[in-house]
Amino acid sequence: MKAGRRSASGRPPITGVKSGSSTPARSSGCRTSAEPVPSGSRGSLLGLAVRPIDADFIARYHVPDGVRGVVVWRVDAVSPALDADIERGDVILEIDRHAVRSVEDYDRAVAPARPGDVMAFYVYKPSVDERRLSTVRIDADPAPARGDTAPPARRP
Repeated sequence: MKAGRRSASGRPPITGVKSGSSTPARSSGCRTSAEPVPSGSRGSLLGLAVRPIDADFIARYHVPDGVRGVVVWRVDAVSPALDADIERGDVILEIDRHAVRSVEDYDRAVAPARPGDVMAFYVYKPSVDERRLSTVRIDADPAPARGDTAPPARRP
């Protein structure tokens, strides 16, 4: 979009992006420190997204020393994760007996998941100061992704 033009919403274009690039331009006012990167789209089969655990979360929820994992920051309303009682704010410690210490570990653990699979999640629930094993069964016919308006196919 050229300078001076407005978008379809009538708002001026977003600035701070180099022309011909999707990388934001760096300036003294931009935050250059690494911000938490949420999990990739692979979590969509499970209906959840995670982010790294940080010092603020640990302090706010009084997470005990030794708890290492990723924080659930979104759970879809109709999802295998919700059915397994995994909630926003839970800390995923392990998936199928593999330690999850980062978003990359999480993405690797859920990458092979396919509809019909069953996965074991070892989760710390700070709201009740408890560790729990949850079984997540991935739906054989997953719900359409957000923004997908196509109705499900009818079966004869």
